[in-house]
Amino acid sequence: MTLDKLRSEDNRLATEFDDSALEMDAVVDTVLSESLPPRRPVGPHGRHPKQSSPDNSIGHIHPSPVTMNAGRGTYEIDGTLFHDEIRAVPVLKDSPVILTARVDPTDPLSDSIRVYARIVGVTVDQVSTIERNSVTRQYVAARFEIVRECVPTPNGPRVQLWTPKTMGGFRVHWPHERDLELMGYPREGVELGWQRAGGSLLKYRLPTEALYRSAFVVGGMGGGKTNLISVLARSLAHKDPNNFANGIPPAVVILDAEGRDEYADLNADVSGSFRPELDSLGIPWTAVPDFAYIKVAPGEWTFRLNDITPQDTAIFPATLPSKSERAWKFGAEQYWRRAASAHRQVVAREFTSAMASAVMPLGVNSAMRNALIRAAQDTCWEVFDMPNSRPLTVTDLLVPGRVSVVDVSRLDGLDRQRAGGLALLTMFDIVKRAEPQNPCPVLLVIDEATRLVPATFAGMSGKEYSEKMGTWLADILHRGRRARYGLLVATQYPDDVLSGLADQPQTKISFTLPPKYDRWLGANFVTAAGSTLRAGGTAGLGFVHRTSRVDGDPIGAAHPATLVQFPQVR
Repeated sequence: MTLDKLRSEDNRLATEFDDSALEMDAVVDTVLSESLPPRRPVGPHGRHPKQSSPDNSIGHIHPSPVTMNAGRGTYEIDGTLFHDEIRAVPVLKDSPVILTARVDPTDPLSDSIRVYARIVGVTVDQVSTIERNSVTRQYVAARFEIVRECVPTPNGPRVQLWTPKTMGGFRVHWPHERDLELMGYPREGVELGWQRAGGSLLKYRLPTEALYRSAFVVGGMGGGKTNLISVLARSLAHKDPNNFANGIPPAVVILDAEGRDEYADLNADVSGSFRPELDSLGIPWTAVPDFAYIKVAPGEWTFRLNDITPQDTAIFPATLPSKSERAWKFGAEQYWRRAASAHRQVVAREFTSAMASAVMPLGVNSAMRNALIRAAQDTCWEVFDMPNSRPLTVTDLLVPGRVSVVDVSRLDGLDRQRAGGLALLTMFDIVKRAEPQNPCPVLLVIDEATRLVPATFAGMSGKEYSEKMGTWLADILHRGRRARYGLLVATQYPDDVLSGLADQPQTKISFTLPPKYDRWLGANFVTAAGSTLRAGGTAGLGFVHRTSRVDGDPIGAAHPATLVQFPQVR
């Protein structure tokens, strides 16, 4: 369903009962009359005065105790949904709803309780009918998972986690913008898309601080990963600096191993057909104001080995066994000291030659000596200090509000492209280690992460290197949370990357995946996430799940998986 059709359906749900609100009240009151005491007559003919806004309820909750789902550790309750109001909604399962009831059902002026819940089951193939007062209404049975509630207090409404109690007399509504706090979503942040809230569309915002706790994005080819990264870059680049901590927007650096046109297009306006969607989110469709496109290749740009510490060089050659690391680091430190004493910069070609020649003075056995020589001859060093190339430094990238695309697609072979990604990771980590309070935050985006951190590495030391890389990346992610250095990793499939890497980031986003990944989606999002995404049938539809809260979140340590429609930019 297109965005225009979704908005049209949302408007229909919001206005459908405007001319028949009194008749709707009669139907709902009749349905609930068996469980509620009679309401006190107010106004002519014993009816409540017509509200300024229509009832717009889409169902009701049976008076019954709430049960606990032991498998999910959640509280659930049965109810019904009116068939006419939900039959046009493409995806019902996992849709959020708001349950409302008066504190005193007999008093029409009583304060209301609002409860945030999610639809976890609907028997859409069993439509029942009620006929009361010459009005016929069809409904389907539904089950709801209860999340949190907003209760009136002397000091005003308070949002809190739901406390177990018997519920009844609640009406069901689609959520609106006013319900965002109750649902646990911030009103401020980086605009990314629309929450698919059943029959409603609500803006979805990601707190800016959540970016520095890193993100993992997964989805099949054409599912929307690259489009999401482009939307995120535009949203961050155009956002008012006052919306960021200390008034400093992050530097966004995108590592591109495929030379994608989508990233080069960040320097241009979005085409006319896609502009209305961005306008509705408040994201400017004009070119990114501060943009740099950097091609790392001979004769263009190069990394400098002098910007890497001798200890960090051990992460680059996949051919270096763990048992040889200590000797390697010792030799690297010696070379760095000699270069500093001679007031010379470290140069890759000289370094690798010196390391290959230094194995004899290091006093190691023949097996370790051969391993050190192989590491010194690894092709990873060829991305450093390329002749006739402009050096790429942290100061070129660490600029508040700048979006930089670092294109390593012209480097020959996966090993060289991987080395380019490791150089970026290491350069930012070194700066943040040396200056933890560096005022400029940074978000490093790694698209097609299998080129940098594949699940396995070839060669005799492949298994050891995979484990070493996993530990090294986990340390960077942990340090980055406090230093405001975030990593967004995108890949086509979750088992493409190092084991455990998908568990480290605290924001996870998934687009459509093949059925064989349904178990992974169920564990990381919601049970039926895979089938829900495939049933959605629209490009850019994905689930977002944040596993921890950041400063400014309204309540709760975890945010339920949210179905989000992301805008298209090309």
